[in-house]
Amino acid sequence: MANNVSLSPARIVRAAIMHTTENAPKFNNIGTLQAMRSPQLAGLTEAMSAKVAGEEKRLSFEQGATADDIIPKVRLNYRKQYSTGTTTSTRTVDTSGNRPGSVNEMDITYAGYKQYNLEFRTIDIMSLEETAQKYYDSVIGGGVQLDAGESAKLTEVALEFYLTVEKDMLEPLNTAALTALTTAVGTNKVTNTAVPKDIYLYKSNGDLREDFWEYLNSLSTLHGVSSKWIIIGGLTWVNFMGRKKIRGMNNVGLDAQQMYDDLPIEWYYDPKIDSLYGMNKILIIEPGSAAWQQIMEHEVIVKKTKAANTTFGGAKINLAQYNVDKFGRPNPFVMNIDLRVREYDTTKYPYEIVTPSSGLYGMFTRPAGYAKSYDGWDTYTGIIGAKLVLTEPTV
Repeated sequence: MANNVSLSPARIVRAAIMHTTENAPKFNNIGTLQAMRSPQLAGLTEAMSAKVAGEEKRLSFEQGATADDIIPKVRLNYRKQYSTGTTTSTRTVDTSGNRPGSVNEMDITYAGYKQYNLEFRTIDIMSLEETAQKYYDSVIGGGVQLDAGESAKLTEVALEFYLTVEKDMLEPLNTAALTALTTAVGTNKVTNTAVPKDIYLYKSNGDLREDFWEYLNSLSTLHGVSSKWIIIGGLTWVNFMGRKKIRGMNNVGLDAQQMYDDLPIEWYYDPKIDSLYGMNKILIIEPGSAAWQQIMEHEVIVKKTKAANTTFGGAKINLAQYNVDKFGRPNPFVMNIDLRVREYDTTKYPYEIVTPSSGLYGMFTRPAGYAKSYDGWDTYTGIIGAKLVLTEPTV
């Protein structure tokens, strides 16, 4: 198997690339993973990357439980606002003062990992005569592009990857990201509690209420947030946004830049949130308070194209339907995949095991009291929970 296998761009989330729309593969939304790669988080994810952290001497490696267990760590630094506690109302001449506050440091540990195996026997490749290969290509419809040799074999790999990547990789990664977010929910200065606030969506006559937008405005005002809040919600949330005619980032269409500019918020549908966080609950996330990043083992650790009977390569998949660069930088929804191929001749005919893997991934969530440790900020993380209630209470 040749090395640089490129599976790009596979339109994984709202993909309809079969011959007829309703016969297309039924991909689920993986809204949390998309949200954690938001264009608003580009600066943070860049700081968390192995390339930038390595250049700035913030990347380190430690040995895990075994000699082959290598765990990358990226160090992030920040300074808090603080009070010296020495304010006076008279002019005095003092011989001492408060020294500058210390630098706060935290390490992002890249210990998460997911992989699965695909096996290809000689008979699988032999069956790919020209007509079958053209059919496979039409199924993928350009969503998976390969730039290496042995086109028949790579077409088979691309199709099987396309049909298995949702359940075997994307959903487990999405669950890990969503779990990290729910764990990091903190208080806020509007309610002064971490308990999700009840937000009534509809009046008793079915008309829309404005409670959510008033709450969001209050959150922005008291926390000094001028950028767009990132919202993750389930089906009730989708229906409410549908009534408001506000489309989400995982179904806005191809002109992502224009739609993004017009949206009052950046929101994502994730069907898993109702079961992992709570029915009808949503997450309201201040941009910069959380982000998800990978360190690709084949680029940073292995650094070889071949060892013994194994070839090391990579792939790219697109977590949304956008297939061009957006937002003035490379498409933030494109995710890298490590890909390795092991060749065996232990049976009558040779066969290959193809292993897509996530690389090592880590999740940043902002520490409580990141900004300052007074005036109600000491338990604020920038990740806020709320609960949607369909109708207003009866008075």
